[in-house]
Amino acid sequence: MAVKVLLGSRVDIDEVDESGNVAGKFNIDYGFTNLVEVKKTEKWNLRQPSVEDSTKEASTVNPIKVIEKWIDEYVIQNSSNTPDVVVLDPNAAEAFSNNTYVDNILQRRADAGTIQEPTYKGKGATFIGRFTKYNLEFYAYSNLVDQGSGKPTQLLPSGTVIIGPSGQGKMNYGAVNQLEEGKGWLTYEERRVPLYTVDQKAQVETLKVTSRPLPSPHDVDSFVVASGVC
Repeated sequence: MAVKVLLGSRVDIDEVDESGNVAGKFNIDYGFTNLVEVKKTEKWNLRQPSVEDSTKEASTVNPIKVIEKWIDEYVIQNSSNTPDVVVLDPNAAEAFSNNTYVDNILQRRADAGTIQEPTYKGKGATFIGRFTKYNLEFYAYSNLVDQGSGKPTQLLPSGTVIIGPSGQGKMNYGAVNQLEEGKGWLTYEERRVPLYTVDQKAQVETLKVTSRPLPSPHDVDSFVVASGVC
């Protein structure tokens, strides 16, 4: 759910009655407008013969300049928050790292004695380095999950880039109503609410955990979400 919000998608929520049946549906639209679909001629992994050496190939697009342009056009003019983090799916991270414009920057840093090796930070996040005039932290994010097809896929779609400020937004949780034996109907305001029941006749114990989360981004205008960069 949180990923759908970060990708600028609307969130569909089912209203469930006391019997567990779907009684209605809600559609939450957060109003994301800073959504960029990269054109085929502007892919980060496109190459052409190098002007300096025709035996070599050079990238046709500078992703660092592209990201700076997105921030200038979409964020600076509409939000008081400045992004400090860029998150890329594995394919987008590979296209970025293999881009000759990025490679030239890394080479100049290495020549100056500043070696910047990718560093795994845990939970699927790998720190790539700091880039752009905004000194943004770039991370590659990999997380395989089963999204209903029975086959694990990357949580972020291929070619995805998310630019935004860190520490923004929170997860809200709706109240849970449940009928408990000997207590009647009770309402809890917690992240997760357990319900323990016993069927003496069937000799079955059941533990049910209910949660009603709803992501709440602080400022959607401070994010830029790009798709199809590679």
